[in-house]
Amino acid sequence: MPGTGNIREKWVHCGNGYNEFYIYAKSDTDPPTKRNKHYRESRPAQQNLNDKYARRYFIRLVYGNFYWKDYHISATYDEENLPKTWEQAVRDGANYIKRIARRCKKLGLPPPKCLGIIECYDKIGKPCRVHHHILVSCGLTREELESLWHKKGMKKGETIGFVNADRIRNSKDSIERLARYISKYPDKADDIEDAQELDELHRRPRGRRRWYSSGDLIRPFETYADTKYKPREFGKMLDRYRDRDFWEETYPGYQYIGCTREHSDLSGWCICLKMQKMTC
Repeated sequence: MPGTGNIREKWVHCGNGYNEFYIYAKSDTDPPTKRNKHYRESRPAQQNLNDKYARRYFIRLVYGNFYWKDYHISATYDEENLPKTWEQAVRDGANYIKRIARRCKKLGLPPPKCLGIIECYDKIGKPCRVHHHILVSCGLTREELESLWHKKGMKKGETIGFVNADRIRNSKDSIERLARYISKYPDKADDIEDAQELDELHRRPRGRRRWYSSGDLIRPFETYADTKYKPREFGKMLDRYRDRDFWEETYPGYQYIGCTREHSDLSGWCICLKMQKMTC
């Protein structure tokens, strides 16, 4: 049932100073929580990035681990090295980030952070040529990162396909736009009937997610507060949900990114607020 009493604030701490706040009326079925206790956000059980919550989790990983100074790498295959199965494409991506880690260690650089995703469908869901989008935060140069897109036994300078590394742009919402771009297209591998018609490369095994990563990424966690706001204050927030000055006054030390409000017949109104912690 929609909540009629306390107003709950769910604070999602993503890393890099990026935070999301969800403010809504606590329902009778919501479990009790302890103030300031950290609740590790679980990885989505439904691994399809088309799923709203799975995609949101992916975007939080991007926000929490990468800056505008880091790299976005697009990596493709030539005909000779095109993988024959989905598993091979995953191994290629995983091996690439391992090579990046080894090169950083050899040069005495900090361990890299890497997050990659396989794309093999176009905007209408039809199979297309498989390629990778990979975000990398490390001390290597663009040329070094591009040169590592190869396989064992290849000569120096050879790669398994076209590869391009670009710095992430320093502009408003650049991180979120990039995260949404690289996770943008539908995946027919999650439809059992459609999956039967796909070749081995485009037929992703059930339960396998599209993205892969290094093991040291910052994972989002949540804290809750059930007595911070009163129903009257919540009503004011719903009226002023697009008011930048209001939110920056409500959360001093944070910069407003954006805010939306959603309504459900089951749970009522929910405010979804995005804020960036300001640095001195």
